[in-house]
Amino acid sequence: FSAAPGGGRIAFELLKRLGWSVTRRETMLDSLVDSTTVHAVIGPSSELGAKEIHRLLADVRAGAGLVVAVDEPNAITDSLFMAVGSEGRWFTVADRACRGSPMEGAFILPPRVRHLAWRRPPPGSTTVLATTDERFGPRLNTAIGVHLGRGRLAVVASTDLFRNAAVRTCSWGADVVVARVFEFVRPATPAHPRLVFDEYHHGLGLHPGSMRAVSRY
Repeated sequence: FSAAPGGGRIAFELLKRLGWSVTRRETMLDSLVDSTTVHAVIGPSSELGAKEIHRLLADVRAGAGLVVAVDEPNAITDSLFMAVGSEGRWFTVADRACRGSPMEGAFILPPRVRHLAWRRPPPGSTTVLATTDERFGPRLNTAIGVHLGRGRLAVVASTDLFRNAAVRTCSWGADVVVARVFEFVRPATPAHPRLVFDEYHHGLGLHPGSMRAVSRY
């Protein structure tokens, strides 16, 4: 929802322009939608429950898609046996011809990213979707796609790459990363696949609380 520099609305709008049927979900992720839906869980501010993670991964195995962006190891990366390792800064994957001021992004910190690695053999064939530029330090695999059952899953070790300030800074190429990650998980069948952004774990929707529990009792 947020159009502030640290929000993620620009990615939501970009994917609409790319032909996705994009919606927001304000309820828990513990129910099956269908095997052609792609879920986006971008830097949740509260932990997903075990039932939610099981349901999401079961959906992917049945043919759905899932994009997860994290800054630290969490229950999802643990379930996939992925390690979130050393930290670096994202600049650009290639030189790009960008319209506008050559000083664009000069006074903003580049997105923070981390290195992704497997702690055991991956559950399916993998594709590295984004790496940092070796000109600015050791190369980090910051986005990895994996085939899981009949579906596809993409893990991005950076929520900063999805933020409005990063995606709109042309020279960083964060917009290309966002498009590439979602293209990887895009189902083959529907012309306008359904993409659902999780907002429940950013504080929206009805959440359990002590007063609500008392009133329901």
